[in-house]
Amino acid sequence: MTLVGLVVVITGRLVYPVIGIAMSDDSTALIVSMLYGTLHCLQLFAAVGLIALGFALRDEGVWSRLPVASFGAGGLQILGAFPWPTPAWLNVTATAALLFWTIAVGLWLRTTRP
Repeated sequence: MTLVGLVVVITGRLVYPVIGIAMSDDSTALIVSMLYGTLHCLQLFAAVGLIALGFALRDEGVWSRLPVASFGAGGLQILGAFPWPTPAWLNVTATAALLFWTIAVGLWLRTTRP
């Protein structure tokens, strides 16, 4: 959650001016590079979590494709964490994979009753 908070603070600093503190070109470059670094780190953390959940879901008797989808979404998060060498469609696919994986897990959790 700390990294998400950092993204919010950095984005807020880029959008809203602080009274009496001017943004030079160098400070803007530093803030934007911090934003991209934080997003990179968040996506790598999501990849580790998705892959770990894929291993955990194998033993839970869930839908047979859910662990495979977890591994696939985790792999796409690793590729999407490096937007500079990858094409834009791959970054969009990584984000969509995380969205659809979240929806699939939500549907699975809704169908399992305690």
